[in-house]
Amino acid sequence: MLTSLGVDLPAAVPTRIANDPGVDAKTRIAAFTALSKSNPAAAADLAQAFLAQPVPDLQSAALTYVKSADKTTAVALFTKLLGNAATPLSVKQTCFDELAALASAHDPAATAVLVTWMTAISTPQVVPGLQFDVLTAARRARAASPDLEHLVAAYEKELATSKDPLAPYQIAMDGGNAERGAQLFANHPVAQCTRCHLPNHQAGGAGPDLSQIASTLNRHDLLEALIVPSARLAPGYGITTVTTKTGDVITGVVVAETATTVDIEITKGKKVTIATAEITSRGKPLSLMPPMGQILQARELRDVLAYVQTLRAPGRPPTEGTGAR
Repeated sequence: MLTSLGVDLPAAVPTRIANDPGVDAKTRIAAFTALSKSNPAAAADLAQAFLAQPVPDLQSAALTYVKSADKTTAVALFTKLLGNAATPLSVKQTCFDELAALASAHDPAATAVLVTWMTAISTPQVVPGLQFDVLTAARRARAASPDLEHLVAAYEKELATSKDPLAPYQIAMDGGNAERGAQLFANHPVAQCTRCHLPNHQAGGAGPDLSQIASTLNRHDLLEALIVPSARLAPGYGITTVTTKTGDVITGVVVAETATTVDIEITKGKKVTIATAEITSRGKPLSLMPPMGQILQARELRDVLAYVQTLRAPGRPPTEGTGAR
């Protein structure tokens, strides 16, 4: 835009762009940002207009601006939006992000709001898609508030008593952003998902085809696949170690099996066939995939989970059930 080149524009220009419903949200937000730097009064009016429009990205941008412009007004507005069932989930998530920033700076009103929501985190008042955001906000601000510290510590203590490896992550099953998750799946520098899982039904990847995985696995199972990859393996994947009567130890992927033989691929294109009668021990197959809970940040994990939940056959709804076994 011209403002990025140091050219001052009349407030009416970015205002007209930002208010034009025919312009994409990204461009409207860029115009709003330019206006906020050159004409704060006009930007405040535009922020109120954004909040009245059913476009979550515009509302979130407005909330962020309001927070930076007037803290007292912001906290009151955040509280009102959080209590309104019609407020889009993404906007409520932004409210918690901004409240966390204010509470971390020792704002008592913002802290009080977070205490109220953290106290209710396990009640129906906090829908599943917001539980992650409430907890994350409280954790960010816990050092600034003894009350938040107590509530977060009690929540984490209860989690620590669970023997379920998924317990710390179940709060991330709802509320993720599938679009961000798709970007992480394709581009995360450490997870490198597409190194093994090729997109668009392409064959030859080291991992199974995930293009319709949500038609088979429900949310719980998908979470388990990310956190405990070896708990459930697709046929033909996973490393197995076999010991024979002659003392040979063979490690590879079981690619075929009958009642009398097991075919193991040791390296790409090199297979051995072992008679089952010659096997003295056979280890449980292990996934080559590292646990994503050790690689992805909690918010990233939630977004990736939201993305893989979209990978299903055209027209088919998500697989139902909790998947708990």
